[in-house]
Amino acid sequence: MQYIVLITIIVLIFLLAKSSIRPLYLFGGTLAFFYFIELISTQSLLHNFVNEGLVTLVLLLLISTVLENTIFIRQNSSSLFSKNRYYFSLFKITSITSFFSAFLNNTAVVAIMMSVIKRQKNEISSKYLLPLSYAAILGGTVTLIGTSTNLIVNSFVIGEGMPSLGMFDFAPIGIVLVLAGFAYMLLFSEKLLPKITVDDTADELSYFIEAKVSKKSTLIGRSVKENGLRNMRELFLAEIVRDDRLISPVIPSEVIEPNDILVFTGNVHDIEELQSFHGLSIFEEKSRVLNSNLVEVIVSHQSTLIGQKIKEAGFRSKFNASVVAVRRGSQPLKGKIGLISIEAGDQLILSVGQDFKTRGNIGNNFYLISDVNKNSFLSIKDSIIAISMFTGAILLSALGIISLFKSMLIVLMLYIVLKWTRLRQLKLYLPFELIIIIGSALGIAEVMSSSGAAMILVDFITLLFHDMGNYGYLIAIFLLTLILTEVITNNAAAALMFPIGYATAQSHGLDVMPFIMAVAYGASASFITPYSYQTNLMVYSAGRYQFTDYVKYGIPMSLIYSIIVIVMLPIVFPFN
Repeated sequence: MQYIVLITIIVLIFLLAKSSIRPLYLFGGTLAFFYFIELISTQSLLHNFVNEGLVTLVLLLLISTVLENTIFIRQNSSSLFSKNRYYFSLFKITSITSFFSAFLNNTAVVAIMMSVIKRQKNEISSKYLLPLSYAAILGGTVTLIGTSTNLIVNSFVIGEGMPSLGMFDFAPIGIVLVLAGFAYMLLFSEKLLPKITVDDTADELSYFIEAKVSKKSTLIGRSVKENGLRNMRELFLAEIVRDDRLISPVIPSEVIEPNDILVFTGNVHDIEELQSFHGLSIFEEKSRVLNSNLVEVIVSHQSTLIGQKIKEAGFRSKFNASVVAVRRGSQPLKGKIGLISIEAGDQLILSVGQDFKTRGNIGNNFYLISDVNKNSFLSIKDSIIAISMFTGAILLSALGIISLFKSMLIVLMLYIVLKWTRLRQLKLYLPFELIIIIGSALGIAEVMSSSGAAMILVDFITLLFHDMGNYGYLIAIFLLTLILTEVITNNAAAALMFPIGYATAQSHGLDVMPFIMAVAYGASASFITPYSYQTNLMVYSAGRYQFTDYVKYGIPMSLIYSIIVIVMLPIVFPFN
């Protein structure tokens, strides 16, 4: 039976890495398979979904939705740039981001900071956005609540009957990681990151906007040049789709015909210029004033839209929105917009209806860059009270006066009583997919341990690293977690590696804490690809990066990070 479990886990990892199937179904399906072949009891299966660590994570994510609307985060972010002082600006951005990411949902922090960076007309976004993501990752390693990865590991710790990890157990190593990361970014960001300005051709090609010529349009029968389509301020007519035939490049003498689909590239915020042409409609939009309801989003790695063509994805029915522009990193997009297959990290400009922000599926499918809730900030007084409550709860938990779960539950209840959030809103933000993944992972870990599958992997690690002794086993767990993080995702890597790390420590009679922390730090080492961590994915298209930019900039960061963790782990958390 242990080999059946082991083969199932290998298949799970392969599918997580290579398939487009959502992790929700893969983890849930794996646990269901183990349940039906009676490798886990009903009681154990259900118990994992009310694990204290898991519920604490959910509470923190819900609390973060209120703290994101405190006015201080956005006010402080507006003064981060110093004119003609790149390094000082970079230091301020990374410092503020790391600090907030140590206590708040880092995707929200990065989204806020991204919007600030993009508003700076005299700054080059590509020099800031990847450091922004790395700063968020590093800041998350400082506290228990800094990243969902740490809280997932804590869920497993509680599941093993151990006391919860402390709020600042991660700090000794995490602070060193932050400082070393700052030093690397300040020294090498200018040299290693691409300089992509708004005038670059690659950037002009990065937006993809489609407009259709109606049968009554005055453009029909006249050439591109005669219609003035060559003299637009910020948009460029790149292609024409005519009867499923692509005309590219478009010559000035090309005559416009009925039902032509004109494909423009350039600055989407000048999209209203297209509305001045009679009979030209923006991608199925005929009556809306687009420039007043444009929302910028990034397709999340867990979106149900991935792999679907835009015209078949049902944006109007699912989100009361339609796609008017697409951008994918630095990659030019060709052909009809409706036939583009959606990928994780795609940056979309949506024309949205009034109830867009109240739809329950927005958070699971998109990272919001535009300030959809820009009028819902808390007042200065309420912001002070909200932050004080949260800070007080953190301190009480850190001092051991009250558990983190209880303190977060009290804070959330007070936020509801004070009407800073409502149960209806919380329902929209409830991370259902994360609950299923973590609850299932807890059950899978239990099966790996009880079936003996984890011990097979432990024996293999022992065989390979025997000559290096206990230190070698620790390095192996850390590096395996790091590699899995880059191949699948950080949360999945932590969930799959915890039982192996825990079993390795127990089989050799060692304290489990160094191995637990090796899994936690390894799962946060997401620097080399845009797909392994949500903030890396968020900045991918916004910074017009290529995959190679992550490799070139991320490998040195990953090496520095790994050396610090490997050296400090046995010092801060001894083997015995």
